[in-house]
This record gives sequence, structure tokens and C-alpha cells, in this order.
Amino acid sequence: MTKADLIQLLSTELGIDKEIVNQVITGMTEVITDEMKEGREVIFRGFGTFENKRRARKKARNLATGAEITIEPHYTPGFRASKELVEKVRYSETNKAQIQLEEAQAAKGEKITKGKKTAAAKK
Repeated sequence: MTKADLIQLLSTELGIDKEIVNQVITGMTEVITDEMKEGREVIFRGFGTFENKRRARKKARNLATGAEITIEPHYTPGFRASKELVEKVRYSETNKAQIQLEEAQAAKGEKITKGKKTAAAKK
């Protein structure tokens, strides 16, 4: 789902103008970004937590030159799903159908379509 898809869905379901929904979503992402830039977590109970994850200093290799480089410690944005969200996704009928499809494909020796919901899995 893209941002445009989300805007359309919320606009239709809530009966709110698309431009207002767009402003709310844009404002929300800006607030979350600003909070994380300041080192703070953003917690949505029942959904999850946006947080900064610290990455340690490490040695790496420049793929173009082969030279060894050092990547300094830094923070990256992360998301930790709540227990409620994990359970809803884990036990959803669509995901159960997708698992059955993947297992059937594996049994037939076919290429597995992981993460791609097919028409059969959506039913």
C-alpha cells in the first residue's frame, strides 16, 4: 500500500476530503520524524513504537575499490510492532492462506511467491 492508497482508503471509509487526510498523514509523519530526530520514541499503544536503533562502529569494505573503511556509530530509525499487532498479523486468514500457498508451491518444487499475495491467498 502506498501513501496515495492509504489516503484514498481513509478518505472513502471516513468520508473526509482527500486533501485533509493528506495533510493529517503528512503532519503525522513530520511529527514522528521530528521526535525521532530529537532521540525520542513515538509510541502507538496497540500498534507499535517508532524508535532510534544504535549501530556500533564497524569495519566494512568499499565495494568499488576494495579498501577497508570504518563506519562510525550512528542511529537508524526502527519500528517495533506491539504484541497486539504481531498477533493480528500472525493469525490473519490472509497470511494463513499465503502460508498454505507457499507450502503447496514448495511441495510441487515451484518458485515460492513469498510476500506477494496472490488471488488465491486473498480469498
